[in-house]
Amino acid sequence: MTTITIRKINGTRRAEVPILEEVDRMMQEVERKAFDLFLAHGASTGHDLEHWLQAERCVLGAPPAEMAEDEKEYRLRVALPGFEPLDVEVTATPQEVVISAEAKASETNEKIDWTELRQKVTRRFQLACPIDVEKTKASLDKGLLCIVAQKAPQVEQKRVQVASATACGGVTRKHDSGCGVQHFRRYCRGAPVIVVPLDIS
Repeated sequence: MTTITIRKINGTRRAEVPILEEVDRMMQEVERKAFDLFLAHGASTGHDLEHWLQAERCVLGAPPAEMAEDEKEYRLRVALPGFEPLDVEVTATPQEVVISAEAKASETNEKIDWTELRQKVTRRFQLACPIDVEKTKASLDKGLLCIVAQKAPQVEQKRVQVASATACGGVTRKHDSGCGVQHFRRYCRGAPVIVVPLDIS
């Protein structure tokens, strides 16, 4: 098993990363090809994924792949038979993982009548949840590229109660929140409630 170096992109514009710009252009070709396949099949629905994968294979030479996901990470496996570790480039951004593999041309004068072997393949995986690119790892073993991408920690959202006061008279009452925490609440005519924590320690 050989570890593959990952190009980790954080906070960089896509136009500054050549492989991402190239993949964007190729994906536009995939979209056009998939639409052509849709029309060629009588514009019938229900075959969207089939048409898209077929278009990817035509345009990108997309290698077979699979993806698994749990609450902590994404796990990708991509078949890259015939490619050496130095042939493989993996680029990770918070939203996607891009794989590009290009084999060196064979130095032979042998005439090839036909071939299904590709010297360059590309695959992009768009991710529903952001990942931590610094914790993304990749390895190549016996022609199988394995990538583990940890999901970025989610920012906990907290609801903040905004209170305002008005210059009016009112009544101050002690309130038990039900969790053993007591507050003083000041009730004013037509004014929002003011909540003041009561230190009972």
